[in-house]
Amino acid sequence: MESATAHDATGRENHGQYENGVAFFLSGADLPGLMTGKRINRAPHLAGGRLAASIEIPAEAYSIEFWFWNGLPNDARPVTGYLFGRASNRQGGDYLGLNGSSGLGPPGCLFVSQGLGEKVLAGKSAISPRTWHHVVLTRNGRHIAVHLDGNDRPEIAGDVAAGQGSKLATIYLGGRYAHEATFEGKIDEVAVYDRPLTLAEIVEHFRAAGEQFVHPDHW
Repeated sequence: MESATAHDATGRENHGQYENGVAFFLSGADLPGLMTGKRINRAPHLAGGRLAASIEIPAEAYSIEFWFWNGLPNDARPVTGYLFGRASNRQGGDYLGLNGSSGLGPPGCLFVSQGLGEKVLAGKSAISPRTWHHVVLTRNGRHIAVHLDGNDRPEIAGDVAAGQGSKLATIYLGGRYAHEATFEGKIDEVAVYDRPLTLAEIVEHFRAAGEQFVHPDHW
């Protein structure tokens, strides 16, 4: 119900820390593949707080995937909220956000940037608030792609130089290095990879979430 630690489920001890402004034990993405038996899937609700973790992943080759639920109207502020950030220093990094009234694209569309005033790649799909969506961001060298809801065609694709710095980076969920435009909503089922996921993996992960899991020992 309450914890400052976001535990790494893989056993690799890459634990994260919740900041103040996070509510726990809210209902998560309600898909059969994300539930264990009859237990309801749960997720944290970010309300001004973020989740941060220091993880060794290459700046030029990694992926992150998760489910998100935005609680704000799409035009509530210039940037509705930053969903994810990867930064090894305060000067730059990769950031994934939801656009608001800024004019970067339609209110509610996804965008990728490298800090304030840096190059922006924007999607075209307006994402309705208070609905669950699956997103995957992959970086392969200079190329960044963002896939929404298991679509084999990327919502965003383009070239942006990888950030400088060591492999050890801070991963932010629900924000970026600074605290402006933190995400107001729920984030669930987060996975970080030290390589770009393939298109087949992205499509399969989304498909599997919608299927009931049957343990091999059960009939």
